Amino acid sequence: MSKLVALTFDDGHSNTTPKILDILEAEKIPGSFFLIGENISEETKPLLDRQIALGCDICNHSLTHKDMTTLSADEIASEIKATSEKIYSLCGKTPKFFRPPYLCTDDKMFDNIPLTFIAGADSHDWEAQVSPEGRIANILELVRDGAIILMHDFADNDNTVKA
Repeated sequence: MSKLVALTFDDGHSNTTPKILDILEAEKIPGSFFLIGENISEETKPLLDRQIALGCDICNHSLTHKDMTTLSADEIASEIKATSEKIYSLCGKTPKFFRPPYLCTDDKMFDNIPLTFIAGADSHDWEAQVSPEGRIANILELVRDGAIILMHDFADNDNTVKA
């Protein structure tokens, strides 16, 4: 039986996304991308199409990347609905998974988000001071069968690309 690890990326689409897709494609590894609705547009549709062609999961990471525990029930529902609708309108797929911004959750979110919540083992690749080598060390420490590794494809996150 194969041992498996999920590689996941939050906060795209950005100029980092195609670089990560190049690596995933070369290694024949699908990833899961948790997209911020504000970063999804006609201009980023080619990235979305490429992700789907490579077998990647397209997931919801909210519309605005706010701490959703500070939002009302209606605001939470609106954030999720708007993002899922943007994804569907551009690629015909409805996200099944949601990762909360900052991994912050509360009962109000669980009551108002009709998607499966996915957390992940944080590689700390969002911290600018963590070098590519530090990111590799963080990730290798987290790897075990069934692990979900949380990384980021936000703009100019080149240290993650190098790692």
